[in-house]
Amino acid sequence: MAPAQNKDAALKRSVTQVLQNCGLDDAVIDREVQINTSGETDSNLNLLSDKEIDVVVRFSYVGQTVLLLFECEDSNSASGKRKEYKQYAADLKEIESRSDQLQIVNSLDKQIKPRHFQDVDDLRVCFVYGSDFPDEDIKRVQREAEKQGFIVWSYFALQYYLKMSAVLGSWTRYELFKDFSLKLESKSTVTISALLAKQNDRRMYIGKIHPGLLLKIAYVVRRASERTYAYQRMLNKERIESIAQFISSDAPDSFLPNAALIVFDPDSRIQNALKYDEDKSELTLPLAYCSAWIIDGQHRAYGFLGTKFEAWEHDKHKPFDLPIIVFRSLDDVIQTKTFININYYQKRIKAGLLCDLSTLTKDLKYRLTWASLLGRELNSFEKSPLRARVKVSELHFGRPIGLSSLVQYGLLETLLGFRNKTKDYSGPLFEYARFDRSLSFDHKDNQKAFEKQKELLIRFLDGVKKNTETADPSTDPWRNTDLYALLRPTGLNALFMFLAKLLELHPNAGLDFDAALKPFRRVKWNRDYVAKKGGGWKGFRGLANTLIGAFNRGKKKKNKLERYREKDKR
Repeated sequence: MAPAQNKDAALKRSVTQVLQNCGLDDAVIDREVQINTSGETDSNLNLLSDKEIDVVVRFSYVGQTVLLLFECEDSNSASGKRKEYKQYAADLKEIESRSDQLQIVNSLDKQIKPRHFQDVDDLRVCFVYGSDFPDEDIKRVQREAEKQGFIVWSYFALQYYLKMSAVLGSWTRYELFKDFSLKLESKSTVTISALLAKQNDRRMYIGKIHPGLLLKIAYVVRRASERTYAYQRMLNKERIESIAQFISSDAPDSFLPNAALIVFDPDSRIQNALKYDEDKSELTLPLAYCSAWIIDGQHRAYGFLGTKFEAWEHDKHKPFDLPIIVFRSLDDVIQTKTFININYYQKRIKAGLLCDLSTLTKDLKYRLTWASLLGRELNSFEKSPLRARVKVSELHFGRPIGLSSLVQYGLLETLLGFRNKTKDYSGPLFEYARFDRSLSFDHKDNQKAFEKQKELLIRFLDGVKKNTETADPSTDPWRNTDLYALLRPTGLNALFMFLAKLLELHPNAGLDFDAALKPFRRVKWNRDYVAKKGGGWKGFRGLANTLIGAFNRGKKKKNKLERYREKDKR
């Protein structure tokens, strides 16, 4: 079987796994479903397949029947998608108009029957693309798909659904309902007790809510929507289970006094349903799936999974009122900054997430922002030697270095020379192309400095690669990251520290790096060898001094680089 077919099969399995994790009522799931609507047969009177659908699921919810069709494509190009979607829409009309004549020619799992295509209240289509599909083309094909009423999942969205559904189980169905714009509830609003509060001209409602109701209307899977300001930690299953155990305990301290923060989507239908009665201290909320984004408190909310407080409509237990703070609306940037402020100033979160978030806000007052933007560009720029080698997101599997490890040390503190005490930059890369933190990142002067710094880093890394790569994949440190440390934290931070010393000697960076870095051909990059240098800054300095020693060999004193001392970070 061809590799592309294998990848298609993997996509189909992943989609099926998500659907199974969702625990959809009366679900019938099948793959590679070949259907016939024309009645045409071959010479042996066997039915011909008019169309094959990669994954089909039929399920029911509150008396409504839904049919979802998934097309899985391991494509690496966006060309021809408009025509493909139009043709699919035409095929869909044919299927709907001839559902009573439809016959199943074959299917992989032998689950689907002709009757499953009949008496359907909602029919939706989703195109799922593999890891080779260009990220920059996703929004374009989404726009084309929307014209036909279809949705698109990138590989990133699919992986997110896999992870989230593995944690949330059947509650992921509401994420799915939201994504497919399914409106299956008969009731459109619900009312909770709440008080109006104001802070700096911002209105918020402080109230109590049933955990099961919050789980239905709230969501955390924003990454799947491909929105620019998408943020949130991946849900931690162990943490959720520990909270559930805590909530279910009869101990006197088993309560959650901290409020969850949510903000409703700007959709006009959602906003029009939000009403506050100040006389009754009541807030009316839209009963719409995943219409409220959890800014903070997602683990507390999902900690009710599997407990006696999980059900909302048919709850027979003593109520558990979860404190909640509701914002009618907040600008996406403000939401992201609110999340950073809560987690940065009140509790620590992973540095990798802070680096990722800072590239979204582009707020240069945060120490990580400029360096993180450089790191992210090194990972995404087509001509960068580090393209697709940096773990920017928790979903970037198998990459040798994380964004925080790439940017926080050799780049931020050595090359850029950032100092926490003064909040100033004084490193050789900053002096080479200065930027102004009082201006926006998008200001033309800052953009000019950013491009100049990026171009220098890429030229340097190109020179490193040309003098260290080998034709043999087993001995090439750029491909065999299991045995070689060049693309690991110690390797790249040592390289940045080496570049800092090189820029001190040549501040205008007018070097031919391909020629200047030829001594790197003699350097060992074996992980066992590099590990002996030590961890953290000790290892960075040790390997940087090894690179400096190789570079200095045979040079006159004035052309030699100064070595790092034990206390040096730059």
